[in-house]
Amino acid sequence: MDWVALLKSQQEDFIHRLKSEHFLSHRFKGVFGESFVVNKNKAIPLIQSSEKLAEKLQETLDNHDNQLTENIFKNKLIKYCVNLSFGDLLVEVNPEQHFLDDFLILALKDNHNFRIIVKLVIADSANIADFADIKWFFTPEEVKSNQIVLCVFSGEDLTLNKSQYKIIFAGFLPTYTLNISKKQNRFTFSFSHLLYMGGLKFYLTSYLDQKYDYLKQASLHNNHGDYLSAIYCYDQVLKNNSIDYKVYLLRAIAKWKIGSQQGALADLNQAIIIYPKYDLAYHWRGYIKYKIQSYQEAIFDYTEEIKINPLSIYAYYRRALCYEKTNSLLKAFEDYSQVLILNNNLYQGFYNRGNIRYELGDKEGALEDYRKALQLNPSLAKAYYNLAIIYNDLGEINQAIYNYKSAINLVPNYVKAYYNLAIIYVDLGKYRQAIIHYDKACELDNEFIQAKYNKQFLLEYLRQEKQNKYNLEYNQNSEGKSKFKKPEQFTPEITSDLLPEKGHSEDEKNRIVNNDVVKVLKENNFDKMSMDPWNTKPR
Repeated sequence: MDWVALLKSQQEDFIHRLKSEHFLSHRFKGVFGESFVVNKNKAIPLIQSSEKLAEKLQETLDNHDNQLTENIFKNKLIKYCVNLSFGDLLVEVNPEQHFLDDFLILALKDNHNFRIIVKLVIADSANIADFADIKWFFTPEEVKSNQIVLCVFSGEDLTLNKSQYKIIFAGFLPTYTLNISKKQNRFTFSFSHLLYMGGLKFYLTSYLDQKYDYLKQASLHNNHGDYLSAIYCYDQVLKNNSIDYKVYLLRAIAKWKIGSQQGALADLNQAIIIYPKYDLAYHWRGYIKYKIQSYQEAIFDYTEEIKINPLSIYAYYRRALCYEKTNSLLKAFEDYSQVLILNNNLYQGFYNRGNIRYELGDKEGALEDYRKALQLNPSLAKAYYNLAIIYNDLGEINQAIYNYKSAINLVPNYVKAYYNLAIIYVDLGKYRQAIIHYDKACELDNEFIQAKYNKQFLLEYLRQEKQNKYNLEYNQNSEGKSKFKKPEQFTPEITSDLLPEKGHSEDEKNRIVNNDVVKVLKENNFDKMSMDPWNTKPR
């Protein structure tokens, strides 16, 4: 016999005992009871707090004072009884929003996304011919927005002047067992539709255990790169709680890992619908929009994230990258500057702002930012490379040579640095050293056509000069320099791509940068550097 059948059987026995009022009365806090009797002494604090709250609300609400007070009192009384049996597991959610409603909303203390809607029906027990006539009504939206419906019954009016108050737990029902159709206007439940209330604590604790077990399994699958199995685990959690926005985020990340961009976006959209202030969902959606080159949409998401969390370094950083892609360099500069206000130890921020300054023509400012980046990360070869280019532009050739060599010492296969050094040596008339560096560039990149061409051109020039058979066209300009056209050097390295590297977790460890990983991607102008602490790269 499964647990549903068992609780159905117990509910039938409970219904038989209703007419004779043979109930399991509540006696001890934390122990289940079918019925509760709240005497006047215990009710007085509830009544007094209800009256005070009603007085505060009276100015803004049109309800008669007694009606408002009684409505508040009923909800407080139900909450009091629920706390006696389930106070270790449940907590009320947004009580200020339900003063005038005929229900209250509870949630698991360990998961506020798991919600329970509680409704009370009052009927005169003496005049009830058949308890099957008692009905509880719920709207489709109430069912859809909660994981459990919980029905409460009282056989007498709950006015403020009673000597005691009797409350009966009629039963509960998980909403995932219900079919919600578009044509359905309401759900109607009687005692026989419900599960026995004594099984609620078992259901809640088993749900928590099962959820944490699935999340633990998903974490293990993620660590081993088995994202399909992780997605299966997240599916199981969402079956029981379709509004757990954090799980939608986790599943979106796993879907992104297997290359399902649209699936990931759909889950992120759902997370934001459920919780519009979920900054991490905006961040990840912005990241995916950035990757598919929807830069304006990415900018929107990062802007929303910043509204929610103005201290989000990564939101400013990634929005700056998007501004660069849309050639909004001044806005990119402002965002990188904000990054450095929030964290002046982030070498990527200085490096990228240096790139922006270079593009805006502020070479001295770029030099300053690259030097600061190197102070924080002396192994940043690209910063040395970019310094060399600027020094060469400024005519400080020795500094340029020093910085190119520093870049090569850190990255021995730095093709661009060898190539640009060769150009400098040609300009200085140090042809043999130029040939050595062209050779090295060609050795590292066998398809480097320009380096091969430059080398052959220089060798031909030297051969002709040595043999003195003929000279290259050599005309003196006004400054006495040759019009021999030298090759163009490579331009500075491209912006650092700061991205998230470990998976998100329930304790929000995703906000911590765990790794700094420098990655070089061949481009015609700059190289990219990525820090990926949230492991966003697809498999």
